[in-house]
Amino acid sequence: YMIYDVLSAFVKSVDLLVLALFALLLSTTLRNTAFAVAASIGAYFSISLLSAMLLSLPIPRQIWMDFMPFMNLDLNNDIFKFSMYTYPSDLSNDLAEALFSNRPGLLFTSIYLVVLITIMVLGMYDSFSKRDI
Repeated sequence: YMIYDVLSAFVKSVDLLVLALFALLLSTTLRNTAFAVAASIGAYFSISLLSAMLLSLPIPRQIWMDFMPFMNLDLNNDIFKFSMYTYPSDLSNDLAEALFSNRPGLLFTSIYLVVLITIMVLGMYDSFSKRDI
């Protein structure tokens, strides 16, 4: 049980890591820390709302939906598939299954996140190395 909690906490913190790297990227490229922190906090609070709105639209799943960053940040439901059934929830199981079935798979999500993190780190490095210190 303790191993599950540690792994679940690590997997749930992937979105925080990506948003922290996004804040660092904005801070190094724009040289404005206040805007970078405000934009990353705004993105953090709007991610769940945007993904729920996009998944609940009455349109069929399109390929462009897979390449949106906020659709790939929740790895907990991909790795621990039955974690939504272990805790009481306000959603019925059918509604939760319908919401999470339109997400991209674990392999695509992990490759996408590695590419996204690599691009952000390279952008930070390039912007920081061009800066006059």
